[in-house]
Amino acid sequence: MTRLCRFVVVVCLFLIGPGAVDAQRSGGQPTSAGPFGALRWRSIGPPRGGRSIAVSGSAARPYEYYMGATGGGLWKTTDGGTTWRAVTDDHVHSSSVGAVAVAPSNPDVVYIGTGEADIRGNIIQGDGAYRSTDGGKTWTHIGLTETQVIAKIRVHPTNPDLVYVAAFGHHAAPNAELDRRTAGRRGTGFCSATTGRARTSWSSIRTTRR
Repeated sequence: MTRLCRFVVVVCLFLIGPGAVDAQRSGGQPTSAGPFGALRWRSIGPPRGGRSIAVSGSAARPYEYYMGATGGGLWKTTDGGTTWRAVTDDHVHSSSVGAVAVAPSNPDVVYIGTGEADIRGNIIQGDGAYRSTDGGKTWTHIGLTETQVIAKIRVHPTNPDLVYVAAFGHHAAPNAELDRRTAGRRGTGFCSATTGRARTSWSSIRTTRR
């Protein structure tokens, strides 16, 4: 019986020890993490789709935003994350979305760049950029097919047809599409495009060596 009591006491001391030490170090006063100290993170889904490395929304629609997954395409919520639905299934060839941007001047205009920019052993390559003008219901491929990886997209504040794309390109081989004047070099390309219903034209801004 004595051994059992000693065992119970040791276990109790082990369990409360770290907390007691922390309380003693802080003087017994609770620590504050600022205005967000009381917040607790929780998963709001979607439960399948892979890692998420891209998110975008519009101030005009505070409960509507998009999430790009590395293996599950683009997802959209219109109720602040309570429910999600996939919006690129059967519309986009690549299931990996590395960048997404909503036009500030028109929240119905959405751009996505395919391909994961966090290079690792099992990434899914993309096939360029896509554009939607109806909030993700339909998508049009707008070029940069050979970039394979698009890391960032930014849309002009007042012109939804002017978009800037940061394309990683082939991470292990030359990629002439990024800048034909420097074909054969490995680099990260920064491209701009003027889009429209009839055509899409791309211009290389800068290519940096790696």
